[in-house]
Amino acid sequence: MADRSLIILSDYDLFRVSGGQRDDLILFLKDIPEWACIVFVYDTIEYKANKSVKKLYDAIYENIEIIEFHALEQRDLIKWITGEFKKLNKNIASNTAEYLIFTRGDLMTGLLPEIGKLAAYASGDEITERDIDAVCEPILSTEVFRLSDAVLKGDYNRAAGILSDLLKARTEPILLLATLGGQLRRIYTARLAWDNKKNKDWLAARKTRIWTGARTRSGSVRIWIGV
Repeated sequence: MADRSLIILSDYDLFRVSGGQRDDLILFLKDIPEWACIVFVYDTIEYKANKSVKKLYDAIYENIEIIEFHALEQRDLIKWITGEFKKLNKNIASNTAEYLIFTRGDLMTGLLPEIGKLAAYASGDEITERDIDAVCEPILSTEVFRLSDAVLKGDYNRAAGILSDLLKARTEPILLLATLGGQLRRIYTARLAWDNKKNKDWLAARKTRIWTGARTRSGSVRIWIGV
């Protein structure tokens, strides 16, 4: 049996704990066993320290080390993706790497397994968008982007098909609605930035990024909005 144990708690908001549970949490943080390593991972929710709950705040900052991992900028992420494929004797163009990010998100932990699968699947030396479509399951935000894109283009049959697939996959309607609402807010923010000639720093302050992809096989220019 190992001398130490690793315990990972995902999206457990420390500052939302109230009442007696908060008191218990404070006592626990002050007396974590030496054999235990506790990791609180904030993945889909944002970490927000709340100084108004002083005892809990002090217990957290006296006993826990806060480490923040920033997502790579698009240019750096593409370089990393290219390098990982080269290790597997495969090549990928920058615009195709952008499409992979669009499909699977910008988290390296999510991209790395997909890179391995793509390298094993592709018959040629060059990874293509068709390879990505064949191998990689799109994340929810990608499908919601395609849904909103179809609605904005007036392609309601395509929009209905995407929505049907999402519901068949047992996507929670409330989660779907929330993600769609977030995407529409980002589109509106991007429009404001465009109209007022704002730069990427202005967008970054509002947790919005504009990623412009190269031309697709149909000849249109792909533009997507990321968080």
